[in-house]
Amino acid sequence: MTTAVVPYDQSSPSQVQEQDQSKKVVPYDPSSPSQVQEQDQSKKANAKTFDLKAAASAWAKKPPEEEKGAKEEKLGDLVRHWLEDNGFNLGLLTMAAVDHAMAYVTFFTVRAFHGRLYNIVDLHIALLPGIDMVLLGFACLGTLTFATMLIMVECFKMPVFHEFMTFRLYFSAMPSCIVSAILLYHSERTQWAPFATVVAILCTTFVWCLQMRVQYRATLNLLSQISLDISWFTALICVLVLALFFALDQLQILTQSDQLSCPYAPNERMPVLVLPLKKWYCAPWDEDKPMLISRTPLNSVPVQLTCADSFTAAFGASIEPHVVECPDGCLQIFQSSFANVVGCGVYAVDSPVCAAAIHAGALTDKGGQAVIYGRLGVSRFQRCSRNSMTSVERHVTQSGGSVSMSQPSSGGGYSPFLADGGRRLGVTVPMVLDPQGSPVPQAFHFNIDQPGGLPQTREFIWLKKYDRVSSGNVGVEAGKPWTQIEATVSLRFAGIELEDEKVSLGKTPPMQLFVQPRSGQVFAQRPTECKIRESGVVCKGAGAAVAQLDFCSKDVKQCPDK
Repeated sequence: MTTAVVPYDQSSPSQVQEQDQSKKVVPYDPSSPSQVQEQDQSKKANAKTFDLKAAASAWAKKPPEEEKGAKEEKLGDLVRHWLEDNGFNLGLLTMAAVDHAMAYVTFFTVRAFHGRLYNIVDLHIALLPGIDMVLLGFACLGTLTFATMLIMVECFKMPVFHEFMTFRLYFSAMPSCIVSAILLYHSERTQWAPFATVVAILCTTFVWCLQMRVQYRATLNLLSQISLDISWFTALICVLVLALFFALDQLQILTQSDQLSCPYAPNERMPVLVLPLKKWYCAPWDEDKPMLISRTPLNSVPVQLTCADSFTAAFGASIEPHVVECPDGCLQIFQSSFANVVGCGVYAVDSPVCAAAIHAGALTDKGGQAVIYGRLGVSRFQRCSRNSMTSVERHVTQSGGSVSMSQPSSGGGYSPFLADGGRRLGVTVPMVLDPQGSPVPQAFHFNIDQPGGLPQTREFIWLKKYDRVSSGNVGVEAGKPWTQIEATVSLRFAGIELEDEKVSLGKTPPMQLFVQPRSGQVFAQRPTECKIRESGVVCKGAGAAVAQLDFCSKDVKQCPDK
C-alpha cells in the first residue's frame, strides 16, 4: 500500500482552515468522567519511577554506631598515611628529644657537685670549672634549634626538617656528647647521667647517618657516602663498647683511674684526721658555721669519783675524754671545805672534778654522769661565780707568749687511769713550755657552750672553703691532682686551736708542732708559731701539723652518711 504525501500549501484556504481548527483549546470540564480519567492516565504516563535502593544513601540517616565506625576508619587512614610519610622523621625527632633532655639532666647532675669535695670524682669536677655552663650553652642551642624548626616546618610549611636536624647534630648534640664524655671519663660508674647522655647522642647519630646514607644514596657523592658510613659505624661501635664496659664495671680500663692510687669512696663528708689525737672525723664544707664535735670517751663504764677527786688524781696526764660519775651533795661539801675550783669553763687539773662539773653546769648537786675532756693548758685561769659557786683565779704565763713542746720525762711514762679491760694508757700528751722554758700545766673542760665574755671551750671542725692553687706551687705533685686543692680550716681540739689555716689535701710531709726557733737555726720550711692565750694554744702555719684532709689513702676513714 502506498501512502501519498500531500505538500503543505499556505496559499490553500482549505489547509489553513484545517490547521486552525486543530489548534483550538477544548475547555476542561471536571464533571466529565472521560476527561478526568484521561488526565490521570496522562500524569501516570509522564511520571518517573523512584529507585529506593539507589537513592537511600542520599536521604537515609545512618545509625550512630555506623557513623562512629566510619569516622574512626577515616581517622585511622589519615594517621596511617601520615605515619607512612613522616613516621621515620617522627622516630628521629623522638630520639633527638631524648638525648637533648639527657643533656639537661647531666647539667643538673654536675651542678649538684658545686660545693662538694668529698672524693676523687668531686675533685675532678672541681678541677673542671665552668664545664656545667658549657654543657648548658650547647643544650640551650639545641632547644632554640628545635623551636625554630617547629615554627618553620609546621607554621610556614617549609621543607627544612633535615637541615635543622643536621645543624642540631653538629652544633648541639655532638658538643654535648663531648662534654658528657669528659664527665664520664672522670666519674665512671658513680654517675649515670653522663653515660646515658653519651649513649643517647651516639644512638641518634647512628640512626641519622644511616638514614641519610640510605635515603640519599642516589645523589650523594663518593666522599659523602664514605663519611656517613664511617660516622654511623663509629657511633655503633662506641655505643657497644661503652655499654659493655659500663655493664661489667670495667671503665677504669679506658680511664686508667687506678693509676692515681685514689679509689672512689661514696663520701658525703670530708674525712679529717686530727693528728695530735690520731682520730678521724667527718666534716662538711660550710662557710656559715662549724661542725661541733663530741669526742668518744675512752671508757664506757663511768669512773666513780668522790667529791674531792681531782683530774690529776683520777686520770693523770691525759688529753682524752672520760666518763665520770659523781655522788650527790658535792656542792655542800665544797662550800664547807677548803678545796678550790680553779678556773671558769677551763679548769686546772688540781681542781675537784665533781665540783667543777657543778660550777660549769654539766651536773647539779644531785650528781650523775658527765664527760670530762683533758686538754692543754691556758695562760690564765679566770675567776667567776656560777651555780652558787665561786671559783678562783690563777695566772700561769703571759698571754700571747710563744710556746714550744717538749717530750714528757721518762719518769712520768704512764697514766694512773685504767681504760676498759685494764689496759694502762701510755702518756702521749706533749709538755708545753713557755718562753722561759717552764712547763704550762694541763687543764680540763666539759665541752659545753660558755656564757658570753668567757673563753669558749666547745670543740669543733670548720672546713670553710677550698681553692685551687697553681700547679707550680710548692707541695703540688704531678699525678696527684688533689694536691692542687687548698682548704681553709679552723678547729679547736684538746686546747689546740687553728684559725683560718691553709691545709692542702692529701698526706703532707711530716711537720712538727710547737717548734720554738732558736737564734741562728735554719729550717727547710717555715716553722709553726704557737702562742698561748686564755682559751688555749693557737698555732699559725701549723695546719698541716694538726689536721689532714684525705680521701685517698687505704686506711682513710670513709664518711658515707651525712
